[in-house]
Amino acid sequence: ALTPEQQAVVQQALRDRGFKKAITGAEATHRNIQRLQPGKWLDDEVINFHMNTFANANGDEVKAAKLAARRARQAYGYWNVHAFITGMYTRIEEGGHKAVARWTKKVGDVFVKDRLLFPINRGQSHWVCACINLRERRFEFYDSMAGGSWEREAAEHLSDWLVSEWRAKKAAAHGGRELDVSGWQRYTCRTNPQQRNGYDCGVFSVLMIEQLSRRDPKNIPYFRQRMIYEISSEYRARPSVFSADPASHLPAAQLLDY
Repeated sequence: ALTPEQQAVVQQALRDRGFKKAITGAEATHRNIQRLQPGKWLDDEVINFHMNTFANANGDEVKAAKLAARRARQAYGYWNVHAFITGMYTRIEEGGHKAVARWTKKVGDVFVKDRLLFPINRGQSHWVCACINLRERRFEFYDSMAGGSWEREAAEHLSDWLVSEWRAKKAAAHGGRELDVSGWQRYTCRTNPQQRNGYDCGVFSVLMIEQLSRRDPKNIPYFRQRMIYEISSEYRARPSVFSADPASHLPAAQLLDY
């Protein structure tokens, strides 16, 4: 549970109609954080704020968090990942690799990551999460309302994008060899927690992306408040599995070895 001091920060933020917080690439207003009240459906701005929190790691506090994350990965096997913002998959779906070429240019070399994570808004009504697991060579899908049939189409879009990204950024350095993902597994998780209502999917997706998917659904009210607190305060020092650790980079050539 949040401490009384943290609860006070949350309540003040919820009452403040002029509330606004901005970080590089994202902004959250009073209207946005109201979406974190119980029973509300999260919007793009709230999810993107958290995705950019991971991506914009800087400053002394975050350097300490990076060091803690590096030590945690070494001790507990955390992964080196990149979490994309919500519009990434939509652009891939609508325009393919060309539509996001400038976005990934800013990210850098995605092939040094273990996992690439995508929050996906299905039909403007349901949040899910997809993962390109480069280390395991598979496309993974997480849905807090299992039973849909979106995974096959998503796998096709993501595999096409990944192959094109390799061709544009890595093939020349590897003798022109193409990335063959035809043998990669498509994995749909059937054991992740399931929401018990029609509005917590956004929170579940953020938790999956934070690798907290093993949390019990009864903790959702706490996580809604924690997300408000993290947006409204300057709290950024928690150890994060999203901090880049060069020591854990996956050699791109390994993707060509079978």
